[in-house]
Amino acid sequence: ADGSVTRLELRSNFLMGTLPAEIANLEALQVLDVSTVPLSGTIPPAFSVLTNLRELKVDRTLISGSLPTTVGRMRSMRSLTATRSMLSGTVPAQSGSMGALTQMSLTRTGVSGTIPASLSNAQEMLAIEFDQTVISGTLPPQLGNLKLLEDLDIDDIALSGTLPPSYAAMTSLKYIELDGSITRLSGTLPPEYGNLVNLVDLDLD
Repeated sequence: ADGSVTRLELRSNFLMGTLPAEIANLEALQVLDVSTVPLSGTIPPAFSVLTNLRELKVDRTLISGSLPTTVGRMRSMRSLTATRSMLSGTVPAQSGSMGALTQMSLTRTGVSGTIPASLSNAQEMLAIEFDQTVISGTLPPQLGNLKLLEDLDIDDIALSGTLPPSYAAMTSLKYIELDGSITRLSGTLPPEYGNLVNLVDLDLD
């Protein structure tokens, strides 16, 4: 029965076409992984009814378009990754409503706009990976509320402004990657960053 399918793992095969919106009928689905599959089209907004979905992986696909604003309804989502896909548009402000989210990776996509301050509501977040995207703007100070965050990887994007002192409260941080030729951060390193006792790598080159 449709309600009993919990995992749909199709990675690394040669399926063509688009992601069928009918997948939304698999109410018990917890994992949808189509990584390294030449699928195109967009992520159907209908997927927002998959309230049990914990992992959505569309890495290295031809999937394009924006992340649907309806992603905020996916309250069980823990890992949302679209690395090296054709994804564009902006990071929806509604992403912060995914309260269980631990990883959001949009590395090497065409995603633009700014980093939404609402991501600070995803209190379980461990990794934000937006490097080599078209995202610009400043670092939202509100992200300092992410006390469990370990990896902030946003190098090679057009950032400006200063390093928020509030990030010193993210005492689980191990990696801060803010380097890159188009990064235009200014100012000084806040002395409060001395509180980041778990920090392994702070890359601002």
